[in-house]
Amino acid sequence: MKQRLTQLALKHHSSSCAPFTTLAVATLSTLLSHNAIGEMLHEAMPSILGGKEVVTAPSSFMVSLGMGNSNDAHERHFCGGTYLGGRYILTAAHCLFTDGEPDEASDIDVTVAAKDLHSPAAQTFPVIQYYLHSDYDDRSAVNDIAIIELEEDIQDEVSISAVQLASEESVKQLVANTSQLTVLGWGKDETGQIPTQLKQVELSFIDQGVACQNIGFPESIESVICVGDPLSGKDSCKGDSGGPIGYYEEGQFMQVGIVSIGSSCEDNGGIGLYTRVNDFNKSGWIKALSSNVRYWKDIYLPFDDDSYGFTVPVQNLSSHSFKIDISNAVLPEGVEIEAHDCQSSLAAYRGDCFIDMLVDTTVINQLSRHTVFHIPTDHPDIPKLEFNVVHHFSSLEP
Repeated sequence: MKQRLTQLALKHHSSSCAPFTTLAVATLSTLLSHNAIGEMLHEAMPSILGGKEVVTAPSSFMVSLGMGNSNDAHERHFCGGTYLGGRYILTAAHCLFTDGEPDEASDIDVTVAAKDLHSPAAQTFPVIQYYLHSDYDDRSAVNDIAIIELEEDIQDEVSISAVQLASEESVKQLVANTSQLTVLGWGKDETGQIPTQLKQVELSFIDQGVACQNIGFPESIESVICVGDPLSGKDSCKGDSGGPIGYYEEGQFMQVGIVSIGSSCEDNGGIGLYTRVNDFNKSGWIKALSSNVRYWKDIYLPFDDDSYGFTVPVQNLSSHSFKIDISNAVLPEGVEIEAHDCQSSLAAYRGDCFIDMLVDTTVINQLSRHTVFHIPTDHPDIPKLEFNVVHHFSSLEP
């Protein structure tokens, strides 16, 4: 069986996606090993409690993820995100799952350039694919981060600016000083309605040990931050997943994290868990997947095939020519490269090639839930093409 990956071959689903939820206090073992979190990540539509409309603060980097057939971006809205520049959007990985299955990229659109989703200035663009963090597990909140790729570079088409990511030192100071942070989103407010106008809410850091413990998450996991204001009635609980939490510095919004999961906010607020963006920025993960080299990173194995063959097209849309070093590919047992035409360098802006791969699912399925491997390159921003072979979810025990 050979398949050319012209789009993610994923399960189609209803558009009533609801990616943010409440999380009861849990032990670490429950948090990391049970499907309950994955299920809860889709129970409730997003909301910002106790927030206010964004009037003058810079927010042109905000985007709305949409799904469904409506012509109204407000009705399609299901998650938030931030514009990284070019053709790329930063969001939460769990936003791209429904009922434990990954969404089809072609079912998602991105609306930009408007605080009001009903504004004539709002423009909507199709998604060609997305990149999940290879160590993301939809049954937990660790590595809850993804990058969405639009079909085209929109920088010169709309009035939009790239979000600024906070530095590592700034984040450390914020945590140490229990500073106030701002969450932005279009989620449901305290009336239960989804506003068309972008809203914001200010929350405070509290002691990280106490905050994380309140939602059963270990403080030792540095890729997350725990934020909340339990006594104020303000929260991003059921908040706009995938959207940003950050602070304003001289009028510039600096993104610190991504809205992930949180504790119950029915009783005047709670503690929320946010993916710490800087960890993925300093590692080069964000840059490597937003540098205009397009390829199919995540491969989802079919449930009932003993072997699965597929063709991965690679397109170089960047300003750098580069070569893919097939001979030094780091492949796990059960994965082989059958053929390729990547012998020559891929020309800047227009180079492309293909890689034919074959997966022995009888071997791969005996390994972990997903298998990561990579092929080196000499691209200055992309040291390797990383692939993530994911076992079909229905074949896995909870």
